[in-house]
Amino acid sequence: MIQKEEEELLELTAQASRHVVMAQVMRDVYNRIKKFVELLFKARVQWKFMVLAFVLDFSQNLNVPSYSEEQPGETYYFSPLNAYLFGIYTFIHDRLKAFVYLEGEAKKGGNNVASMIIHFLKETFIELKELYKELGMKNDGPIDSIYLFFDNCGGQNKNRFVIRLLHLLVLSGICKNAFAIFLIRGHTKNDCDRMFNLVKINYRKKIFLLQIK
Repeated sequence: MIQKEEEELLELTAQASRHVVMAQVMRDVYNRIKKFVELLFKARVQWKFMVLAFVLDFSQNLNVPSYSEEQPGETYYFSPLNAYLFGIYTFIHDRLKAFVYLEGEAKKGGNNVASMIIHFLKETFIELKELYKELGMKNDGPIDSIYLFFDNCGGQNKNRFVIRLLHLLVLSGICKNAFAIFLIRGHTKNDCDRMFNLVKINYRKKIFLLQIK
C-alpha cells in the first residue's frame, strides 16, 4: 500500500515537473517571438518580410449594472446583465483593441472570436498599409507570417472556426504563414491580462473621482 502511494506521488511529481518545464519553454517562445516582431517592425522591413503577432483573450465577464459589493433593494433578486470584453493585444504597438458587447447580442463561441479577429485584422492592415505608403514603401501582397496567441479554452479558441481562419488568412493572400499558439493551461498570464488590469485601474480611478465630486 505504501509502495503504491509512493509510486503515485512520484508520478504526480514527474507530471508537475514536466508541466513547469513546458510552461517555461512556452514563455520563452512567447518572448522570443514578441522581441523578433518588434525588431522587424522598428527596422521597417519590406512588406513581404513583415511578421505580426497578437494575443487574444476574454476578460472576466462584466456585470451591467454593477454594484460591486453592494446590491441594494429589489435588484438583489435579479441577475445582472453580462457584458463580454474580448481583447486583442498588438505587439508592435503595445496596445489593446477591446470589443465589448452584451450577452443578448452575441455569445463567446469560436464563430464570434473568428469574426472579431477578421474585423480587427482589416483595421490593422489598413493602418499598416497607410504607414508604408507614407514611407514610400511597397504595401501590397502577403506579409510573411501572422502569429495568434490564445489560452487553452476549447469553446472559444481551440475549435474549427479559429483553425479554419488560419487557412483563410493564407488562401486569401493576407500572409504566407499563419500560426495559432495555445498557452499552457494554468500559465496563461499574458499582455492581454496586463492591459485588462490597466483598464480596471483606470475605471476605478474615474469612479472614485466621480464619487468625491
